[in-house]
Amino acid sequence: MIFLAGPTCTGKTAVAVTLAKRLETEIISADSRQIYQKLNIGTAKPEGAYQKISNSSFFVYKGIVHHLIDFLDPKETYSAGDFIEQANTLVSSLKNKNKTPVIAGGTGLYIHSLIKGLAKLPEKNHSIRQELAELENKHGRNYLYEKLRLFDPESAEVIHPNNINRIIRALEVYYITGSPISEIHRKPVSDKLKSGQYRIFALHCEREKLYENINNRVDVMLENGFIKEVENLLKEGFKIENSPALNSVGYKHIIAFLENKISETNMKTLIAQDTRNYAKRQITWFKKDKNIIWIDSTDFNENRITDEIWKML
Repeated sequence: MIFLAGPTCTGKTAVAVTLAKRLETEIISADSRQIYQKLNIGTAKPEGAYQKISNSSFFVYKGIVHHLIDFLDPKETYSAGDFIEQANTLVSSLKNKNKTPVIAGGTGLYIHSLIKGLAKLPEKNHSIRQELAELENKHGRNYLYEKLRLFDPESAEVIHPNNINRIIRALEVYYITGSPISEIHRKPVSDKLKSGQYRIFALHCEREKLYENINNRVDVMLENGFIKEVENLLKEGFKIENSPALNSVGYKHIIAFLENKISETNMKTLIAQDTRNYAKRQITWFKKDKNIIWIDSTDFNENRITDEIWKML
């Protein structure tokens, strides 16, 4: 099993496809935003399409089947536990076909949980969640985020300040157990992969180049109709309040622009800033995994990077 991780805008998709072609295999996406339907441009989802293969429908990009991508309604929630369950089924299926699974994406919790196992968390507590929701209504979302920074700074590093669902869940777990959710996740209880069963690689590039890539991506997204994508979502009744998917980076700023709360220039600046902060959180997460083999993608060439990975398999 091969994992390909790393922060956004480092070229994971291109390398994963190149690697999958060489291995004649399929890709399991480990991206918590690209799972959603209708969120295409803003999540940098590969420009693939569903195709009929052996009487089943699969998402195909550049000739490679991609699993766990573009399948969930924006109003639905999806947990690391959901990912593990579905990913393990896919891994077994691919192995039964003598294919080496390639798991690629930037959601650290998904990858960590698949390798290390996922700790059992307490059931949701309605009264605690209600109390936290009331605090948000009274003091604002940032009030809860600052509480999270106080009680569980490690989780605060990887949870976006606008992802209220994850903020509330992390605080809820802390109030129930007295332990930060980040600490609980480091005590896995399910089966772990043995070191010989997988290799994990991650792409990185120099900060200046990473930020340049991010700025370029934001430009391309806006040119390709990111604003129109958000307009269509709003017309279909999706809102930040009822759609966890719209907590994804960039979407709230376009909504604010459409509501005449910020200028277009400010909107673009904030999207780039949010993306940089997201990349920092990803880097923080992945740097804690000492098993990762880091590969420099500053001077990007997917064939060269795939060659480097190939030599280490």
